Amino acid sequence: MKKYMMTPAEVMALSLRNSRMMSEAGMIVWMRTLGMAGMWRVNPAENARMVEEKVTAVTDGAMAATRAALRGA
Repeated sequence: MKKYMMTPAEVMALSLRNSRMMSEAGMIVWMRTLGMAGMWRVNPAENARMVEEKVTAVTDGAMAATRAALRGA
């Protein structure tokens, strides 16, 4: 099986996309934290939605990890 080698341009493009994603994720966390602290105007249902989506994400992740462990992955 032949391994694919990325070109320098592809590595740079991937790096830039990754940096943008991390920057945007950090901004979202910061804005949501300010919203929960009452320092950023948010829809009143936003805080409840944030908590609910985290519970769902943790549950989904735990189930996926369990399935992977049972497969021996």
